[in-house]
Amino acid sequence: VSTTIVLLGLSTACLGAVLVVMGKFRLADAVAYLPLPVVGGYLAFIGYFCLEAGVALCISHTIMKPSDWSYLFDEQSLLLATPGIIAGIFLTLVSRKCVNEAILPISMVAIPLCFYGIMFFCGYTIGEARDFGWVGQSSPSVPASDLLRLVDFNNIRWDLGKELISTWAGMVFVVSFSSCLDVAAISMDMGEALDTNNELMTVGISNFVSGLAGGFTGSYIFSQTIFTYRTNCRSRWIGIIVAFTFILVVISPVNFLEVTPLFFLGSTLIFIGFDLLFEWIIEVRHKLLLSEYLVLLATFLAVQFLGINAGIFLGIIVAIIDFVLTTANVSTVARVSRRSLAMWRPQERGILETTAYNSDRAQILTLEVRGAIFFGSAM
Repeated sequence: VSTTIVLLGLSTACLGAVLVVMGKFRLADAVAYLPLPVVGGYLAFIGYFCLEAGVALCISHTIMKPSDWSYLFDEQSLLLATPGIIAGIFLTLVSRKCVNEAILPISMVAIPLCFYGIMFFCGYTIGEARDFGWVGQSSPSVPASDLLRLVDFNNIRWDLGKELISTWAGMVFVVSFSSCLDVAAISMDMGEALDTNNELMTVGISNFVSGLAGGFTGSYIFSQTIFTYRTNCRSRWIGIIVAFTFILVVISPVNFLEVTPLFFLGSTLIFIGFDLLFEWIIEVRHKLLLSEYLVLLATFLAVQFLGINAGIFLGIIVAIIDFVLTTANVSTVARVSRRSLAMWRPQERGILETTAYNSDRAQILTLEVRGAIFFGSAM
């Protein structure tokens, strides 16, 4: 345990330092060249992932692949998931239809209050709700001080550090790429430009501090970022309140999952998932060419079955092929008839007409290029 915590913590700190250097030298700019349909497919995948996670949280079963949806054929699991799905759809409609910024937070507070109100009037106890699966299972409290007793520096196998090098290198690639991708996706969803390199340095500093404190690797919580944006909150106090709340959760002797309706926690993820899927599968269809939309769907499916990195790579390949084929079909070079608009003396105009513009052996040709402008400028 001591070896695991210390070596993984140091790996995280080293990763954070590398991300800071990458951001400093603006290496994240390469992500800006990702095609829009590929990023859209990734966003749709994030929506589906949030939907999976939300339903899994409602029924207390892991949903990682399409076959796992079979859990909903069980009567109890379907009953547990139904309120979360309905609440998620309700929150999606509220966020899209209501103009008043206070409606969405009020709606979120009202959902668990309704649950406890129904439970109270029906005479159910928290224990009965726990036995059925409406709230999390009880577990013994663990003091925060116990975390400090996990590490014994005399028991650390420093020689095992070399075994982590290849995995660490892969982790640097995955975290840096996924972080930049998240920033690009968030920027696209907000409709505002973000400094990807500056954001990557932020992720690096956070990982560096986390690693030195014995924590593990992390990146942006995409769902929380989008959720905060959806609530129209633009205050830095959000970050301070979240951090303070997390500290309270760690030091509190109460396990909040023991008293919080699981379907309510799931509904917040389902809300984000529904919103992203609707935006990047349904609404985006009218903003893209058909071929671009097919690239988006191909990326979405590829990420599902091949993983994020392989799926994004395949999506880029498909986008390149689509671009080449589309450009080849629409790019044309045609000769057009044009005349100089300059004022010439009669003798000079005569020379131009008989030599330069002669249809049989013209010495001046005007060619019109239609297609992607950089092909013409490159020539």
